[in-house]
Amino acid sequence: MLVYAIGKVRFGVNWAQNEQEKVTEVENKKLTFGVYYNLTPTLTILAEYSDQESELIGAGTDASSNINLGAILFF
Repeated sequence: MLVYAIGKVRFGVNWAQNEQEKVTEVENKKLTFGVYYNLTPTLTILAEYSDQESELIGAGTDASSNINLGAILFF
């Protein structure tokens, strides 16, 4: 994960890939971009965009894109 911070705002990029070979052969890839703002020392609000692709070997592919908005409470 790459993170860059400017004051209370953090920008992040994450790339993930995994493979499964036990029951069926599946390969997953996911790229996420995020913006995180520390509203208080215990509350962070966030916005993320993720793009994911799954490939079932021999059966085709599936893709999805997601937008996440939320908050993280630290205690």
